[in-house]
Amino acid sequence: MTLIDIKKILLDLTIEPYIHCEITHTLSVNKKQVVSISFDANTNLFKIVDIENGTSTYGKDVESSANIIQQLIVKNE
Repeated sequence: MTLIDIKKILLDLTIEPYIHCEITHTLSVNKKQVVSISFDANTNLFKIVDIENGTSTYGKDVESSANIIQQLIVKNE
């Protein structure tokens, strides 16, 4: 998955009608789930969960969130 693909997923979470829904995207590498992504419209933050160790990171914008997600994907390739 490219950085552009990740940014598209993140942008989609911030627009109508998705912004009013609770949507979580789970990304896999080699059939292993590695990261889940959701957007909280109340706080305007992306929640990025490293599934392997259960830690959560909160991204303030698409660019920084996409970079965090890409790092998690690369780490698990």
